[in-house]
Amino acid sequence: MLPLKVALDNDAASPATLDRLLASERRRLRLKGRALTKPGTLLKNQIPIRTFT
Repeated sequence: MLPLKVALDNDAASPATLDRLLASERRRLRLKGRALTKPGTLLKNQIPIRTFT
């Protein structure tokens, strides 16, 4: 298999091969544990709201 730099410079590798070569870098750079709570939710819960029901 070609080294990554050679493969990228010479267009000597197929897209699938490049994906395999770059997989470890993609895994390393992936964002982990994105929070799903929107900012401000904790503050909103502390503000008393009167509801007329």
